[in-house]
Amino acid sequence: MLGADGNLYGTTEFGGTNSYGTIFKITPAGVLTVLYDFTGNADGGYPVAPLVLATDGNFYGTSYPGAAFKFSPSGTFTVINKIPTVSYGPLLQASDGNFYGVTEFGGTFSAGTIYKIAGSTVTTLYNFDGTHGSYPIGGLVAGGRRQPLRDDDRRGYHECRCHLQDHHSGETDGARELRQRQHPRLLSGLCRLDCRK
Repeated sequence: MLGADGNLYGTTEFGGTNSYGTIFKITPAGVLTVLYDFTGNADGGYPVAPLVLATDGNFYGTSYPGAAFKFSPSGTFTVINKIPTVSYGPLLQASDGNFYGVTEFGGTFSAGTIYKIAGSTVTTLYNFDGTHGSYPIGGLVAGGRRQPLRDDDRRGYHECRCHLQDHHSGETDGARELRQRQHPRLLSGLCRLDCRK
């Protein structure tokens, strides 16, 4: 992730002082600096989702087994709150300023969730049930005029679906399910939240 200072920021799933992964910075000249070592405690560990640069100038991300965090370019690490479980896709900061994400597992049916982070409050917006999809590993994207719902908007909606899009166009549901079971980490999809009245 390109920072406002022109440096690149990222995470490693493993390694570091505690072997739980790191947050690092690399300059245009190629100088790499480890900025944070995950401990495996409240901060979690093994971060696999990319960092996102928010409008406040800080980076946001998630770690295993389910923690959301904020990291400033100056090196301050803050745990925001727990999320339903681990996220493999990046967070999305929507036009309302809140963050939205997807978990592959967890939720009411243990088939994945869509969640929202507003300040330090985490709210599960949707529980995948298998019938409408399961085990999403991509990130959410904001498309067109369809924006993630505010809490006070949700009453008027009776159907929300997450549409996964990947490179295997024209694939049948059965083929997708088989491929997902055989290679769950290779199913790189983008999840578009589509809510209708």
